[in-house]
Amino acid sequence: MSSGNTYEIYEQDIPEIDMYSHLPRWLSFYELALGRKLRPEDKVFPFMAVNGIIDPSREMSYELFSKLLHKFTDAAGLEGWYTTHSFRRGGAQYRFIFAPLGFRWSLNRVRWWGGWAEGESVDTLMKYLMDSLQSYENGHGDALQPVPKGAEASFMGEHLEMQAATGGEVREMKRSVDRRIDEIDQKLDEKMDELVVKITAKFEETHLPSMSLSSSASGVRRAKPTVRAARVVSAPYVNRSPSVSSDEYSSGSSDDGSSLSESKPKPLPIPGVKIPHLGPGANAWKRALKQWEQGDPASGLLPLKDWPTAYYTNSMRTVTGTKRRDRELVAIAYNQVGRDEDAFLAAYPEANKSLRSLIRAIRRDRKIAKPRASRNGTPEEREARRVAGG
Repeated sequence: MSSGNTYEIYEQDIPEIDMYSHLPRWLSFYELALGRKLRPEDKVFPFMAVNGIIDPSREMSYELFSKLLHKFTDAAGLEGWYTTHSFRRGGAQYRFIFAPLGFRWSLNRVRWWGGWAEGESVDTLMKYLMDSLQSYENGHGDALQPVPKGAEASFMGEHLEMQAATGGEVREMKRSVDRRIDEIDQKLDEKMDELVVKITAKFEETHLPSMSLSSSASGVRRAKPTVRAARVVSAPYVNRSPSVSSDEYSSGSSDDGSSLSESKPKPLPIPGVKIPHLGPGANAWKRALKQWEQGDPASGLLPLKDWPTAYYTNSMRTVTGTKRRDRELVAIAYNQVGRDEDAFLAAYPEANKSLRSLIRAIRRDRKIAKPRASRNGTPEEREARRVAGG
């Protein structure tokens, strides 16, 4: 009786070579084709005649297995003709050389598991492995690769997997992460602006004052446009889509003195007033400076430094307030260094990364940053309002 090894089979993380899952499926199909349960003496891979008859007492012929293997590899999109030799040599090479770090087998383990053709020694398998490894370590096909594997320095270049990251690699990773964060910030800004526009439009639709007429009224007089409605016509950045200002329907009186509106609506954000995106990149700070000082006549944007207070305070604070303040900080910092671009970049290297990084750096600069102003104004402004109110 010939001696052999007992192989313990467990579930694997690699589905392509997971015998634990695939073999039971094959055996179930095998029993279904036979029409009975398998017996201990039945061959796992039986002989199958041309007419489809299965003979479980005989092993599958080499010719039939080769044909089936060719059909499998062809369906998988693999080119070439594969044989059982591919399993013996390929499996051993994978376990010894190409498996992920930490999952490779020693030569002793491969030798113990390695089956071979009748009449040939397992030593033939070892020879194949050593020849493959020698060919790999002496090859220089990866000489132009940015990070060469260095197979000659360690077994399969494992030293690259174990060594600490270099300063250059860390910097490249940081640049990659920064670019990704800038892209995410840009998308978030765009989505937030879209959301604000939608909410504002919905707010205007649902809060237009309702008009009720007295039964004795013979007509309705539309209220005169307010100062704000007139100012919107020359808004710094006008949405070209037609819109109706709610101020055209502001509270007023009918001819008989009855009120046209039961309640006065809350102040709404000014329609059409917004600040365009700067876009990502190292020159975003220059575009911010241009918006602050020159605006953009082509799109109807007036210089942000000349904006009326109403465009970025009160109800407009969440729409344009933060963006306008960011542009203002860039202008302050640029003027602080004498409007010298080289001096500016030396003082704020973050400008080469993104506008968000630059703004953070400027806010940390004690020469520029100042305590956040109260939403109720300065003490002098509050006192002036108190006196005016009597």
